[in-house]
Amino acid sequence: MAEAVSEPVLLHHFKFGPRDITSVSFNPKEEKLVTTSSDGSLVLCHYTKQDRVVKYTGHSKAIHDVSWSPTGSVFVTASTDQHVRLWSPKLCGKSRALHAHTSAVRTVNFDTTGKYFVTGSDDKSLKLWVTKDFTFIKSFLGHTNWLRCVRVASYDNLMGSCADDRMVKIWDLETGQCLHTFQQSKGLPRNLAWHPDTPMFAVALSNNTVKLFDIRTKELIQYYKNHSEAVNSVAFHPNGKFMLSGSDDGTMKVSDLLEGRYILSLNPQTGPVKTVTFSPNGHLFASGGNNSDLLLWKSNLSDDVALADDDSFPSHAKEEVEDNED
Repeated sequence: MAEAVSEPVLLHHFKFGPRDITSVSFNPKEEKLVTTSSDGSLVLCHYTKQDRVVKYTGHSKAIHDVSWSPTGSVFVTASTDQHVRLWSPKLCGKSRALHAHTSAVRTVNFDTTGKYFVTGSDDKSLKLWVTKDFTFIKSFLGHTNWLRCVRVASYDNLMGSCADDRMVKIWDLETGQCLHTFQQSKGLPRNLAWHPDTPMFAVALSNNTVKLFDIRTKELIQYYKNHSEAVNSVAFHPNGKFMLSGSDDGTMKVSDLLEGRYILSLNPQTGPVKTVTFSPNGHLFASGGNNSDLLLWKSNLSDDVALADDDSFPSHAKEEVEDNED
């Protein structure tokens, strides 16, 4: 039986207006986070010192995604303007631009070393780049519609991507080989996240569901339909025991993976929740959406840093059969 969990506490309510918040990312080394906006701007916030808020501009159209390097020294953003920008906050917010694709760039993510980053675009391609000088390494081809999300795992040199073709693809980052394709029969995949310890990932879908897949068995192992509208974002707590999801229904759900059920529901936003993410130590999480509000929460989840050896994830994938909604 899982331990009792206290409800998260709202610590700060930042209003960065006037445009929607599209993504948020915590600095892995410092008490800072970055939010991006549909107006092409971004905000760097020192969240323990609320007067330390800096707005940066550079993109000419909406920014869709942001990723910090593992060292926390730089971050990269992806935009509809077909560019990615590499930002150096310590250099007064200066950035370098890369015309990465022939269409909107929807997603970006650093690898575990920070030496490389991956971009995904409406041109249906994924591309790997050298961070230092923007040298192009390779393309990952196979999706047949717009890319929505790409994320690099912290283990086994794996990368996951999802697109409007209803496919989630697992790639070998080094060779560029597609190792497996998880075809979704219902709903469009909007976001994905890798589990911090176990070789599995979660995918958020437009049919109000979140699914967990084990890449060793290539099977669906958990299935959650806790939201009443499309799920936009999903994140794992660093201890691997909890999962957070945000939806167009304006709610966030906390799920206990060892119990195989959701345990908490939060109704923080006045509109859709577009992005959720945990801080590196899991003590905090942030949420943002179709307004200019960024909410910073104390998670009140377990401080354990890893799963115990005898912990396992119950399977309830059979529930998918009972879901007839597309």
